[in-house]
Amino acid sequence: MSAKQDAPEPPFSGPPSSRSPRSADDLLGPLRGVLAALMRSADLASGDVHRAISHLTEVSAQMLDVDRASVWLYRDEKAALECVSLYERRHDRHSSGLVLREAQSPAYFRALGEERSIAAHDALTDPRTAEFGDGYLRPLGIAALLDAPVLLRGGLVGVVCAEHVGPPRRWRPWEELVAGTLADFVGMVLGAAEQNAQARELERYRDELERRVEERTAELRDTQESISRLFAASPIAMVLARRDEHDVVAINARAADLLGWPLDAARGRPVSDLWRDPMRGNELLDAACADGAVDRFEIELAGAGGAPFWGDVSARTMPFLGVPAVLLGVHDITERKAAAEQLRVLATTDPLTGALNRRRFFEVAQEELLRAKRYDRPLSLAMIDADHFKSINDRFGHETGD
Repeated sequence: MSAKQDAPEPPFSGPPSSRSPRSADDLLGPLRGVLAALMRSADLASGDVHRAISHLTEVSAQMLDVDRASVWLYRDEKAALECVSLYERRHDRHSSGLVLREAQSPAYFRALGEERSIAAHDALTDPRTAEFGDGYLRPLGIAALLDAPVLLRGGLVGVVCAEHVGPPRRWRPWEELVAGTLADFVGMVLGAAEQNAQARELERYRDELERRVEERTAELRDTQESISRLFAASPIAMVLARRDEHDVVAINARAADLLGWPLDAARGRPVSDLWRDPMRGNELLDAACADGAVDRFEIELAGAGGAPFWGDVSARTMPFLGVPAVLLGVHDITERKAAAEQLRVLATTDPLTGALNRRRFFEVAQEELLRAKRYDRPLSLAMIDADHFKSINDRFGHETGD
């Protein structure tokens, strides 16, 4: 994904082929009706999961205005993805069986495990999907990919993929929301099949899906409230702020949990309250305003109860109610940073004493030698040795010596 983009587009204006704004009912109304019909379908009631998913790929192609839509599921202990249903809209045909292996596409598999969705506006240059170029994208004329992971009991089990044939295409926030809803449906279908749910369980899933789509339709109905309400349905922590006033307009529930801010008290707070280091935060906002977008910006945020956490932040500039705004998406990477720090410590220190190990000692020594030479200062090296320590090891063993 390129960090630089053209002038911000009006949010939720429909797929690239649309030439006029579309209402919320235009966007999600058909999705609600078709998914509700799928949930009531005889195929799903009889346990024909593959047929139900095939119907869903047709809905995906229609709602996202793409030529190809598919559902892929993990196999071989997540070393491969198998296509269980591919719908080609132009030819109105279905197929399945294609297998994608992690060994051939490591960047893509890694991105699936780390990100909520993969919105590759230019799939041939996006580092997450570029490895498909010669063998898949170019022969089929695919320029853009929108993939939403399928989750079952909190674990990643597959992906819903929308493939745009033609020129590069910039995916809109509402399109990512629709893809996520479709992926949620696939997860529900797989869960029902795995548990051999009875008719009442399927009814509950149908009602829940209708409730979600109804909520999201209502969120998009009023343009003045669309973005703030869209936050509530997103699993990603999101913050909307005014560029010129440097204050928060809205946050979603996930952001409220991470930051410890009450949802109804976030509006009007300074954006600087987000960051442990406001200067670092200003650097992020300045870059977003200059380029229109910033991706994967690592920064420490002030979390709930004053506990800081590390976030991977993406920012997009966009108009909101006629004024310039910045949309921030925050992914908590505290555990990843802690793991990296632990690896650094293990790689540079002695586990028994905590002293620098041999490799790190020589690195530090080289730095100090260069510093002494640069400033023409003397440098001393002290070596400390315990006399006759070998006798302790020989007599009592190395464990006692340690």
